[in-house]
Order: sequence, then C-alpha cells, then structure tokens
Amino acid sequence: MNDPGLSFCIQAHLLDSLILSELLDQLAELNIEYQIEDWQIGQGRKDASQICLRLWPHAEQLKPLRQLMADFDGSPGEPQALEVQVEPSPQDGVYPPEFITTSNQGTEVFHQGRWMKVEHLCMDAGIKVTATTARAVKFFEVMQGDLIVVSNQGVRTQIPQPQRGEGGFHFMGSSVSSEKPWQQVIQKIAEQIRGLKGKKKVLLVGGPAIVHTGAGSDLTRLIEEGWVNLIFAGNALATHDIESALFGTSLGVDLKSGESQSLGNRHHLKAINAIRQAGSIKEAVSRGVLTTGVMHSCVKHHVGFVLAGSIRDDGPLPEMITDAIEAQQAMKVRLPEVGLVLMVATLLHSVAVGNLLPANIPTYMVDIHGPAATKLGDRGTAQAEALVMDAKSFLHELYLALTS
Repeated sequence: MNDPGLSFCIQAHLLDSLILSELLDQLAELNIEYQIEDWQIGQGRKDASQICLRLWPHAEQLKPLRQLMADFDGSPGEPQALEVQVEPSPQDGVYPPEFITTSNQGTEVFHQGRWMKVEHLCMDAGIKVTATTARAVKFFEVMQGDLIVVSNQGVRTQIPQPQRGEGGFHFMGSSVSSEKPWQQVIQKIAEQIRGLKGKKKVLLVGGPAIVHTGAGSDLTRLIEEGWVNLIFAGNALATHDIESALFGTSLGVDLKSGESQSLGNRHHLKAINAIRQAGSIKEAVSRGVLTTGVMHSCVKHHVGFVLAGSIRDDGPLPEMITDAIEAQQAMKVRLPEVGLVLMVATLLHSVAVGNLLPANIPTYMVDIHGPAATKLGDRGTAQAEALVMDAKSFLHELYLALTS
C-alpha cells in the first residue's frame, strides 16, 4: 500500500478493561482499514499497555475517526521504543529464567537504537540478539553467554488484522469443508508456485499415502519439472517410494492391480536392504540400483530432502536422521529458502514442520480426513489453509493446473 496512512497510539489498561476490543469493534463499524503496528503489554498489574495503529481512513471518515481517538485518549504519533532487555544464557541449551517465547508472527526487537527483524522466526523459541542481528533460537541452538530477550519491552509483533466477513451469516463458513470447491484453491496454489519459480523454493512435506494412492508419479513429475524443490518426509514415504520403484508394490500391494502379492509384505524390508547395501539413496541412484521414483528424481534433479525418523521406523534408510533434535535442526536451516509449503497426508510431520514456520509463508494442508486437516491450525499454524481430499487427486490436479 503506497498510502502511509495515519498513526495513532493509545496507552491504557487495554486488556482487562476491554478497551482494545471496544476500539477495534468501533473501527470495524466505521469501516476503517487498520493495521496493528506495535503492542507493548504492561509488565505489572498497575502498568498500562500501549497499542499503535496505522489507519487508512477515507476523507468522510476523518471527522468520526478523530472523535473516536479523542474518546479513547489516543494521540497521533509513532511508538516510543524502549531498549529490549536481555540476559546471558547461564549454560548451553538453557535460556535465562525470565526469557520470552516467540510466536510465528512477524517480530522485531529494538536493540542499540534501532528495530531489528527477528530472523529464522518460528513459534516456541527464545530470541537471541547480537550487535547487528536478532534470531529465534531453539534450546539446542543456545550457547552459554548468548544474549537472550527477557522482557516484552522493546519487542513488537505484527498482529494480523481480524478477517471480518460481510453480510452476516454464510453457508460453509468453516475454513475446512469437504464440500468446498477445491479447484479454485488449487488454481491459487498453482499461481503462487509459478510466482516463486526461480526465487523461492516450494517445500513438500509428504507421507506414505502419496505412494499408496499412486500419486508418486505425479510428485515425480512435479520434481522433474521444477515445481517442487525440497522434500521433508519420514522413513515411510522414501521406503515405499523405493519399494514401488524396485518391486512395483507399496506395502506389498501391486500399484497397478491393487492386489497383494505373495510374500509382498517383505518388499519394504527388501527395499531398505538394497539401499543399505548400496550405502545411501544417492549411491543407489549412482550405481543404477534405483532408476525411478520420487527419491530417484530428487537425486537426479538436485532437490534436497530431509528424512526425519521415528521410533516406528523399519531399517531405517541410511539418510534417515534418527536424532529428533538433529532432524529439527536440519529442517530449520532449510526453511529460509522456502516460499510455500504443501503438506500432503502426514499429520505428525506437518505439525512438526508447522512449529518451525513463520506465519508469512503460505501453507496448505491436504488430508482426506477433515479432523487431520484442521489439526495444524489448532497447533498454532493459523496461516495453513486446509483441503479435504486424497493425495492422488490433489497432486494430479496441481500438476495439471501448473502445466495447462
């Protein structure tokens, strides 16, 4: 938006007095577009809080707006920033006792006279500052002596403007419904992916249902044609993809006929064994052991992948990261490259990745089960848009939308 708008700041007991709720309701009634720029919560029960708003009123709205601000004792001006408070970490892997935790919403800290954007933002982390940087850090990233933010003073978070529907009651008002038309959503995803090509990566977080439903060929084409640039998965997706490449089955079920093969239950272990014998997935591709499939395409087209293991895993495959902290770290360092995330048929992996994502990355959760599709938002990844459909239909239709 080119119009800088007007800035107003209000100091009061905003939360317990319900002043903030009343103010935002009245702005909505006046139909004035606004954005919350800064919100500093009082530290003690007697301390006032401060909120600063950026408003974009039309000419006819200026008079009622000024009256509204007068009623709330608001004053024009920018936030008065106070230096962020920090304390050194007492030991490796430990925050100072009064550390504050991050959300996944855009956050800045005022340090040494200037606002700094918190990089590598994710929910449930601390904030480490240096003379020139601010960064969200998990426990495993904290070193003794690191300066960690210990107060909300000097910290501001970009709180999204509430989305208010027009016209009151709506049918299919929930964000997740199997009856909602998915074609428009897939077209929107395709347009976003096209806009990212050559700029940011598209991350696919995938589960084994991609292979079970026969969608492996669609994902392979998306990788080969440059639409998917990074894969996060567990042992199962990679194992069943390799099983399908070597034996034409997934968990022993023939992917063409849909029938279980005799002794096919051993195929996934035989697939793991073949890769372990080769030394790695990459080496199996190099030796010609693995010649088709999702993992083969990742290697051939230099698409990175992070395979994070679990206690349920068979084998596991050689590239599987079995240490949970190491896996989380491996995923976290790749996320600054990412511009859009597709989460397909893998609830637990999706929640894990969602916990590492900043809220400004478009995220889509696809699952055939409605409750699974909504779980991601329930766990804090509020930006995730859910599609209730099977993996095969989604990936096939997305490929068609990207190539039509």
